[in-house]
Amino acid sequence: MDKLPYPVTQLSFGIACLLMLAMAAPTCAQENQNITTDGLLQTSIFTLPHFNTADTAAIRTLFRKGKALEKSAPDSALSYYMQAYKMSRSGQYATGMTYSLLHIGHILYAQSKFEQASFYYQNALIYAKLSDSLKSVILDIYGNLANIHFFLGAHSKAAQYYDTLLKEALSDPDQYGNQIIKSYNNMSAIYRQLKQYDLALYYYTRAENECKKQNDWTSIVQSLVGKGDTYILMSKPELAKQTYEEALRISETYNDKTNLWFATLKMGDPAIHEHDPQQAVYYLKKVAAMDASHIHPKHYLSFIPYYLGVAYFQLKNYPKAEYYLSACLEQCKKTGYINDIYVVHEKLSSIYAITGKYRQAWELQQIAQRMKDSILTKEKSRDINELEIKYRTAEKDRELAIRDKELAVQHLNIARAEAASRKKTAWIWISSLSALLLAVSIVLLRYRQISRERHIQQLRELELLRATMEGEETERVRVGKELHDGVSGFLSAIKINLVSLRMQRKEIAADAPYINALSLADEAADELRKTAHNLVPTNLVRKGLSEAITGFCERLSHPNGMQLDVEITGNPIRLDAEKELAVYRIIQELVHNIIKHSGASKVIITISWLEEVLMITIEDNGVGMPVQTSSNGIGMENIHKRIQSINGSLEIENNEDGGTSMYLYFPL
Repeated sequence: MDKLPYPVTQLSFGIACLLMLAMAAPTCAQENQNITTDGLLQTSIFTLPHFNTADTAAIRTLFRKGKALEKSAPDSALSYYMQAYKMSRSGQYATGMTYSLLHIGHILYAQSKFEQASFYYQNALIYAKLSDSLKSVILDIYGNLANIHFFLGAHSKAAQYYDTLLKEALSDPDQYGNQIIKSYNNMSAIYRQLKQYDLALYYYTRAENECKKQNDWTSIVQSLVGKGDTYILMSKPELAKQTYEEALRISETYNDKTNLWFATLKMGDPAIHEHDPQQAVYYLKKVAAMDASHIHPKHYLSFIPYYLGVAYFQLKNYPKAEYYLSACLEQCKKTGYINDIYVVHEKLSSIYAITGKYRQAWELQQIAQRMKDSILTKEKSRDINELEIKYRTAEKDRELAIRDKELAVQHLNIARAEAASRKKTAWIWISSLSALLLAVSIVLLRYRQISRERHIQQLRELELLRATMEGEETERVRVGKELHDGVSGFLSAIKINLVSLRMQRKEIAADAPYINALSLADEAADELRKTAHNLVPTNLVRKGLSEAITGFCERLSHPNGMQLDVEITGNPIRLDAEKELAVYRIIQELVHNIIKHSGASKVIITISWLEEVLMITIEDNGVGMPVQTSSNGIGMENIHKRIQSINGSLEIENNEDGGTSMYLYFPL
């Protein structure tokens, strides 16, 4: 079973926290509560205090219109709620202003416009505090603000709001039991974020006990899902599975569609961690088939393709894994959700590496690294944004309404223009479709024929290349042995005779010609030994590829000449003998080309042993390589063929400041 190079729990952790907050989506006060079709608790505006019969009647009418359009036309609903706010403000009606801003915040929250929603919730909080009868509303606003700051990654600010909510609710547990439950659940999510799992389980247990007291089965499902997520992070998938199954059973018993959707989704998590991808795909396909119109915010829908991508990766179905992870990225882009998205890039990078798309794998890995490096900077920026939101004035709502209205007009104009354009071009598509299909069929047939012929030719060329390489290697071994056994023996005899002559005739020991002859014999022996080693790399057989390349570079390096440095990363492994020898010869030829043609004084060879790929980088500070040489030269053509024979690839780049960089990739 393949393992992902990055733990699935990394993104699952972010998902776990967000799912808990989703099931505790923005709510209004408990007083006069009505259950809406999207599962949110909302206080009815139709029971507002009647300070002025005419004014409150008009406000209730606007709210009735807004409520009817919240799901089908949210922008129109926002317009009605804004009118209700302006009418309430002109009459200094604090309760009307509170509920107007609260409903605007709910719509923006459902659209994942968290910063705008936070602005309206904070203003609603200001007006709610002007009334002694809106304490339950105040508590719900604290909860909604805490959820938003959690989504935005401002965990310290979220913890402050949760703590304030919990303290206020505990002052009257009989009346505010629901807020107490949500506070316990959300405090658990914070402790999960801080990796204090024992405290997280403690607060989930308290939430469960409170739910049982109040016979609140909806909230107990939320606590069970959160507890299951904590077990996943503690690497206890079996306990997580049992907990999710209980949550699923309760949701099915009470026909709770929202909790049933989340519980079914979470059943795929332990299956993935227990390497049972088929079971994970079963639950994920099941939740994908469910009605998700009541799920808000919509970026939670991106978790389905993410888990499906992970499951298909474990099944080694890499095309499907790539498809679903790419769909997850697109969904995140549409909804503006970026938390932990770098993990998706890392997983896609792993897939590209396995499927031979090394350049794309490297680029995605770089993107993921930049995302991780910028996390601290983003968190600081979020703290600054929180302060900015906190000190905005009430006049900002007028500017925002004008801007939204202008944007709505722009969207309407764009929609009209697009509709006219579609109508104008529709007949073109219809008339050209048949011709296009015919042309595509002809091209595909010809392409298949050419591809088949090309493939046969490539196989022939590879067989010829392998035979040539085997012949060359056999000849190298023969010549190396002759040099070592033959010429090397003669040089050793010469040196022995010279030493013996010095012992017989001690007076020549100081003669320059004698000393020069002895030195030349030593140098010749050393050069012969190096040549024999290059022809027959014994280090390659005994110590492996990395050590053989290092020894080769050390023999070529000279204190007053070219310096060759070798850097090794990762854990070197032994390849089969034929592949090791092929890679070694390729490196030899590339280095010899640099020595002959580049005029470089320094060469750096980096050998990176990755999980699925051996990547070798060769960089020099020479004059660079002409384009025609790098692509069409006979020598480079032979090197490319050698690389192709072992399913490798080579990329060559001339650096702007001089020198050449060569990138070799070989699948392991």
